[in-house]
Amino acid sequence: MTKGQLSSGRVIKKRNFKNFNEQAFLYDLSHADLERIGLIPDPELAFEYFSSLFNSLVDKHTPYKNFRIKNRSNPWFTADLSEALRSRDLAWTKARFSNNPLDWLNFRKQRNKCIRLIRTAKSNYYLSSLSTSRDNATRFWEALKSLKSSSCASLPAQISSGNTYITNKLDICDAFNHHFIAAGHIFDNNAAATDSTSGHEAATAPNFPLHSRTAMLKSVSFSLRPVIHTEVLHALNCLDLKKSKGEDGLDPFLLHMSAHLIASPLAHIFNLSFSSSKIPTVWKAVQVTPLFKGGNPNILDNCRPISKLCCLAKVLESLVNSQLRTFLESNSILQPQQSGFRPGHSTTIATTLVVNNIISGLDAHQHCAALFIDLSKAFDTVDHNILLNELSSSGLDSLSVSWFSNYLSGRSQVVIADGVRSKSLLLHKGVPQGSILGPLLFSLYINIIMLPSLASNVHYYADDTILHSIAPTLNSAVMNLLAAFNHFQSSLIAHKLVLNSSMPLPER
Repeated sequence: MTKGQLSSGRVIKKRNFKNFNEQAFLYDLSHADLERIGLIPDPELAFEYFSSLFNSLVDKHTPYKNFRIKNRSNPWFTADLSEALRSRDLAWTKARFSNNPLDWLNFRKQRNKCIRLIRTAKSNYYLSSLSTSRDNATRFWEALKSLKSSSCASLPAQISSGNTYITNKLDICDAFNHHFIAAGHIFDNNAAATDSTSGHEAATAPNFPLHSRTAMLKSVSFSLRPVIHTEVLHALNCLDLKKSKGEDGLDPFLLHMSAHLIASPLAHIFNLSFSSSKIPTVWKAVQVTPLFKGGNPNILDNCRPISKLCCLAKVLESLVNSQLRTFLESNSILQPQQSGFRPGHSTTIATTLVVNNIISGLDAHQHCAALFIDLSKAFDTVDHNILLNELSSSGLDSLSVSWFSNYLSGRSQVVIADGVRSKSLLLHKGVPQGSILGPLLFSLYINIIMLPSLASNVHYYADDTILHSIAPTLNSAVMNLLAAFNHFQSSLIAHKLVLNSSMPLPER
């Protein structure tokens, strides 16, 4: 591409909504044979029938079409700026062919004018966006993130692998997929390394009782109850229409639009899932996009995975999440020291509780020692067998535990970026990133990692932990904190979690 020219952009394939008629689509859907789903006894087959029927109507009313995407998609780009750039390009073309000094002078004036207009347009747009969204935290951070110039969905030109560089896009996607999945096995890798260097067993930690709280639990039991039409309808109406479709190809916009027609057949599929402890396979498939965090873009560690799940899978999860959370909260199974992913337990409240506790100790002329702890890839390293044992010991019946076992097993992942799709790989560790159930399951997983004692205090927020000890003397506070940390480390090993030892230490 020579100077002054604009690339023609790229061509993508997506559904054409230009001539979409909502009434016609809903009319055809209302006359489709959705009642047959109620006669299908298997959730996998029932969803396949629903998906095939629904997508056939979607193809009829919103067929796929090739669209050319212009490179200029900046929100600050205006019509006046477009005209100025056009004048600049014409001036450059004229100067190039005539080679007249006056024409080159005119081109430079037009070029400098465009530079000033671009800077002004950017400044005005971002100033306006940040000013108008200052009372809305979500919109404010969206505007702030848009200031970044890096492309979130693009692959790097190359990545390093040992002493070589990978440049093929498909190979890069495969490398990212292997890298993201390998994050869930860091405990196994560390244990193997410890075993090979020390000559001892990989897990030499003290035997920690995983279910020490069982005796404290009441005689309670949880069963997944069938959902009704109105619950599914409400969940469909709450779908985020900004989300894109997942592996099942179902658009949340169209599902939301037709919620009143599809709520009943979907309720039947969900209830089949509960009764058979089986989830449609496609709902356990996730699409991942590498998001550049910063640093050298050629290093795999400098990208993090952004997961895209099927929206109907998230609807099902939201219904299960509501039931399970109500059970855990009503029976006080989750510790009060755990603030992550719980209503009424914000970061502000968690910080206030810890600070007030420390201030109370200082007011009583005591000493305080604190330790701030972070875990490496905590969500990715959750061991499924331990989690299922935690669910069982928390009061879930065998059928519910079987459903969660199916939910966690057989999950697959692909990396998609720049129109390239990697090979699918199975996930054997972790709770699903970006899911509705994942945070609650993780909270339950770490629920007994550290039981509070009289000698030390603990507070969690997701995988971040604060241990602090208050004692009459500094030496006592430090010794109590050390004992609590040793107990915490034993708990981590028992739960196959890894302490993040690479956290930067504060400067003295």
